Amino acid sequence: MRPFTFNPGPKLLAGPDQAAALAERLPPGPCLFVTDKDLVRLGLTDAYREAIGATRELIVFDEVEADPSKETLLAATEAARLADVTCVVGFGGGSPMDVAKLGSYLVGSGDVLDEVWGVGLAKGRRLPLALVPTTAGTGSEATPISVITCEGGLKLAVNSAPLIADWAVLDATLTLGLPGHVTAATGIDAIVHAVEAYTSARLKNPLSDVLARVRPGAPAPVQAFVDKGVDFVSATTLRELVSAMNAIPDVTPLDYATVEAEVTARDREVANRFTKDTQVTAIRAARGYLGDRFTRVVAPHRLTDPKAGPLIAVKLHILTRKSLGGLETDLDSRVLRDDGGVFTGLYAAGEAAGFGGGGVHGYRSLEGTFLGGCVFSGRAAGRAAARDTA
Repeated sequence: MRPFTFNPGPKLLAGPDQAAALAERLPPGPCLFVTDKDLVRLGLTDAYREAIGATRELIVFDEVEADPSKETLLAATEAARLADVTCVVGFGGGSPMDVAKLGSYLVGSGDVLDEVWGVGLAKGRRLPLALVPTTAGTGSEATPISVITCEGGLKLAVNSAPLIADWAVLDATLTLGLPGHVTAATGIDAIVHAVEAYTSARLKNPLSDVLARVRPGAPAPVQAFVDKGVDFVSATTLRELVSAMNAIPDVTPLDYATVEAEVTARDREVANRFTKDTQVTAIRAARGYLGDRFTRVVAPHRLTDPKAGPLIAVKLHILTRKSLGGLETDLDSRVLRDDGGVFTGLYAAGEAAGFGGGGVHGYRSLEGTFLGGCVFSGRAAGRAAARDTA
């Protein structure tokens, strides 16, 4: 196993209605509360502002925009200095939290912003900091990174350990009041981050992989789809599963005997130590490496093994497939007509866009990597569709 470094991140307050618990852990004195106007308008900040402001002066800075600018960061920093704040709370998505992280550092350390861009250059002491995420996407509450948009649209980042917050509040009830398109877009963000973390060849490590699946059963996002997804069914036996699959609208009924024969054949190969099945053999070969044995959570097992249940089935919807070339898109993965106009309501991602949709690999790029072309152009299309249908 190669050496690695693992940072456990901030201390956590998890569960609903954590406003009072957070207020108790903040030091006395004025507090800068960094958020955005939409969250204030939706009323999501009310409970936390009331609890934190009950025993101290609360300075609310709600001017944060998406992809916060350097001017916004400096304005928040100036507000904190004028009020002589003793702590900072970032409330919202990645943008308010990024401003809160870097703002608390600049005020506490006295460093000059343009001297700390980059990795490991911010070495001073920040103000006490708590972060309260309202979306599932960025994970900014746990990272030492703050990304700011500077002159000419250039994005610069500070990546240093002092930006890790003292406390992160994981209050899932805060996500319930968000608009649907925001929930959808940040959900795609969460999926992209998960793919990126698991496929990273350099920065992933066994501890981070294991922590992702500490609890038994399906991961929380998968379980949420099983519980609420209209195309997901679950059962404890194969016969019950096939019956549930056939009960979904607009499906061609499956023959139980056919499904049982396929599952039995697959389970037989898994149970056979001398199998020549290519897929099972490849899985076992990969697990011969100790690191993979610990980090690949699910060992090969029979699908019908009761200990590995329940069984889950998903109805697939094939949208499109174009294997040669690609449809021309704009930066939002919207398909363009011959005259350059937008084909309303039609989006292309991944192979359908030649792996270059959504500006993933450059404005005029057609070819690119498979992962970036599929995942990130899909994210661009999902965000655009959510925005256009909101």
